[in-house]
Amino acid sequence: MTLPSVLHDGLRMAAVRFADRDALLAGDRRFSYRDLDEASDRLAAAYASRIAPADRIALMMTNRPEFIV
Repeated sequence: MTLPSVLHDGLRMAAVRFADRDALLAGDRRFSYRDLDEASDRLAAAYASRIAPADRIALMMTNRPEFIV
């Protein structure tokens, strides 16, 4: 098994291998590896046209399970 070089590659590998397994449990809510992978893809697409590779960004938000992506 090849180890990923960055965190998001590891999460993508987990989404392929364990797509429908629970990745995150928060109270009565469940997020599968597929859910997290798809949400991170949507977030990346939303920011792709606004952020250049060398840009630095900061995010400030409340503590919610949806923000794990």
